Amino acid sequence: VVMNTLHPDFRERFTHDIESALMRGQPFDGEYCLVRPDGVLRFTHSKGEVIRDSAGKPVRMVGVVRDITEQKQAELMVRNVLETVDEGFIIIDRGYNILSANRGYVQQTGRTATEVIGRKCYEVSHGQTHPCFESGEDCGVRRTFETGEPQIALHTHRDRAGDPVYVETKSFPMRDGAGRVTAAIEIVNN
Repeated sequence: VVMNTLHPDFRERFTHDIESALMRGQPFDGEYCLVRPDGVLRFTHSKGEVIRDSAGKPVRMVGVVRDITEQKQAELMVRNVLETVDEGFIIIDRGYNILSANRGYVQQTGRTATEVIGRKCYEVSHGQTHPCFESGEDCGVRRTFETGEPQIALHTHRDRAGDPVYVETKSFPMRDGAGRVTAAIEIVNN
């Protein structure tokens, strides 16, 4: 019954997740898209586990399915907004790794998203092997991690050729459910 309501693009993933849960005995946890009878798409987050009898044979699956359509629509709207602005937006974790970058930042650096995401911000923006603040640069992201507050910094980035590019950066804290700053959003203006 579930397979008939799944969007065709999600059927293979759903089948794989359920088969993995049945064969390995691991919990399943995935996001899927369903098509209602009226054609409206709904996104769900499904989480559960396989219940086995004393011989280890699967007897049923239990779990929770939560409708996350509004969350997905909000994420898409934010992503669309970030892709339409000229300012560079990046998300940086506490290890100074770039987790996400918008088109504006990628264009500013003259690199592809693949060349940016997963690398250290100081490698991409400064061409250095160590954090920029260790070279005396004012680092708003570092201050955001230290204070938990938004910060502004005037910064010198380097383009692909190594030439200086003078920018203003604004950094904002991203917090987890417990209120801890886990990452920072940095806005880069040329």
